[in-house]
Amino acid sequence: MLSLYALFSQFGHVVDIVALKTMKMRGQAFVIFKELGSSTNALRQLQGFPFYGKPMVSYFVTL
Repeated sequence: MLSLYALFSQFGHVVDIVALKTMKMRGQAFVIFKELGSSTNALRQLQGFPFYGKPMVSYFVTL
């Protein structure tokens, strides 16, 4: 999880990262930023970014 933090924190203040290790949720993580602009920038810059050999797929989720 430290790798996700290092990757996403370059775009702004990361409030939390939720990465469950169940078989159903394997390979998925939720990254929560303090500012909407930070999340928008991260989404644009990291779309398709290779992470552990697979391209990252990013999208917004509202809670």
